[in-house]
Amino acid sequence: MCKLPLVSVLVPAYNHERYIEECLNSIIHDDYPNKEIIIFDDGSSDNSISIVNAWINKNEANFPGRIFFKTCQNKGVTKTLNEMIKEACGEFITLVASDDYLLPDGISKRVDYLLKHTDLLAVFADCLVVDQQGNVLSQSGVSEYHKGRKKYLKDQYLLKYELIFRWCVPGPVFLARRKVYEEVGYYDERLIVEDWDFYLRLSKSNLLGFLDATVACYRIHSTNTSIGTSNKSEKYKNSMLITMKKNMEGLNAVQYMRLWAEMTMTLHSATRYHLTYRIAKLADWIAKNSYKLICKVRFINCWIRGT
Repeated sequence: MCKLPLVSVLVPAYNHERYIEECLNSIIHDDYPNKEIIIFDDGSSDNSISIVNAWINKNEANFPGRIFFKTCQNKGVTKTLNEMIKEACGEFITLVASDDYLLPDGISKRVDYLLKHTDLLAVFADCLVVDQQGNVLSQSGVSEYHKGRKKYLKDQYLLKYELIFRWCVPGPVFLARRKVYEEVGYYDERLIVEDWDFYLRLSKSNLLGFLDATVACYRIHSTNTSIGTSNKSEKYKNSMLITMKKNMEGLNAVQYMRLWAEMTMTLHSATRYHLTYRIAKLADWIAKNSYKLICKVRFINCWIRGT
């Protein structure tokens, strides 16, 4: 029997003292036999570090793989993830935020998928959505919580458009071959939201697949359900705009119009919502009726922002 490839489970931790032990226990209890755990605390101000140290002392002797723990000053998720990837030894890498947790066969399902799909470098799956106490809020983070359309995600051509126009990937559902970071690069450290940009880079090169299986639990709680302060909100907007500029090259004018409209619905006030909703509906009508719209993205952007 061939030995299964090593999977590095990366756990970026930040102020999740209430949840991190459950997260780490879920990795231990996952049935995949060949894994290591890499934990980086990104400057937590709560009791997370003490909890992790106690957990390691309790579990390290009985865990067959390597457990590596590092504390550092707060750098943000993208810089922390890039450092963790460089520390990892596995052929495969998966990410689990310290407030989320894995389901028992979550790793093996995704590894099996990539072993069967040798042309792909990464896969994402579905998850349950739970509250602070672990009560299930949604059976599908993709289709119920984020309103994604799985029939499009399963199609290699349509997947990229679904990720652009209807971002629907929640929680710890991503697993990749280590070499993906050599092929498409590391996470963009200018961004505070890393996943959308990275998924788009992968899908643009047809390196990403979707597995319709529930592999983890994504937790909704008071510190992750909103953008937060106005300063963070501005950084969030800038992250989204940088991501769009980097990855939307090649879309036609109708697609740009719809994308800007939908993004404006997300980032701006309710007053603009009604106008941008109508713009999105107009773009859909134009696309369905096969007309060609010739306009510059700059003009559309100025038009929306000027309302």
